[in-house]
Amino acid sequence: MLPPPPPPPELMEELVEEVLLRLPPSDPASLVRAALVCRLWCRLATGAAFRRRFREFHSTPPMLGFICDGGVAHEDIEHRGEGVFIPTTSFFRSPPLRLPSPGWRWWDSRHGRVLLHDFSRFDSPCVWKPITGSLEAPLPKIPLHDPDSWTAAVLCAATTSGTCDHLDCHDDPFVVVLVGTDELHMFSYVYSSEYHKWSESTTAKHPGDCISSSRSALVGSALYFLFYENDRILKYDLKTREMTPMELIPCYVGTNLTSKPFVELMSMEDGRLGFARLEESRLCLWSRDFKDLGWMLSRVIELDNRIPFNASLAKYTYLAGFAEGVSTMFVSVGDGVFAIDLKSSKVMKVYEGPITCVVPYMSFCTPALREASTYVRGF
Repeated sequence: MLPPPPPPPELMEELVEEVLLRLPPSDPASLVRAALVCRLWCRLATGAAFRRRFREFHSTPPMLGFICDGGVAHEDIEHRGEGVFIPTTSFFRSPPLRLPSPGWRWWDSRHGRVLLHDFSRFDSPCVWKPITGSLEAPLPKIPLHDPDSWTAAVLCAATTSGTCDHLDCHDDPFVVVLVGTDELHMFSYVYSSEYHKWSESTTAKHPGDCISSSRSALVGSALYFLFYENDRILKYDLKTREMTPMELIPCYVGTNLTSKPFVELMSMEDGRLGFARLEESRLCLWSRDFKDLGWMLSRVIELDNRIPFNASLAKYTYLAGFAEGVSTMFVSVGDGVFAIDLKSSKVMKVYEGPITCVVPYMSFCTPALREASTYVRGF
């Protein structure tokens, strides 16, 4: 009887690490499964050096899911329903996560954090990290009275200086930027987690319009917000806190299916500011020209054969959100939400049901060791 064959030689640690590096960050469970193969793989996959290299290798945090107001009826489309977190990866389990409190709604998400506020009030927001479940205690009350409109954004505090690559900063200091209007002025406040307080307000001339509640776009060291009428943009300089209105192209209003023209601000792959709008079944992408003097049409994506556009649902067809870094646009059509990969033009239905907006959540998610057990931690 022949002796059993010898076991295959083990791969060199360097080769194992190269294999693990190439696992997709959009499927966090693959790293967990790899860590369970043997002790060597577990040690490699959960080591701090590997996790840092994994983030640097992939460079862009993946979209792990999105928050939307699930179950909004058509007749209530102007009012947000209870927020739910819809996973788009293998990490989060079903059923979808609910927000920490049913009375809270979302403002923004960026750099591994979600900015929430009580639906009945806006002056005491919270910061939530879905990947760990941790919740910052309500921030100090915003020193503001009788605003006509407002919105806010959350971001890493190092964004202003440009000293962070935002691959591992979800536990670092952050800031919340709030902009709005009252009867007399346009105003802004900034909250710093380092100092645990809001800044003094800065003001500018009233723009003659209200600030939209749509999410902002971060481009360089500036945030960009939409005005309610969707014909202008507010540029907020993070370094100087200066607020400057910018015009959108005059011809942007018109032929999209919605009863009100919707515009979605976005950051382009080349680092310029852009925006998208629907014109019938076409998704039109515009960007600032290279001299930052005006707008130019960058691309048109025909969606007619990939999304069920229907004239009877025109009132409920609109752009619902944009995922920074992964170039994904969300379109709400009647009772469904579709994600459009702007790089490949691939379209996928990601949610069944009516919604009013989508707030994407991006973060790295890698396994780490704590005591004698393996758990998943977000980065």
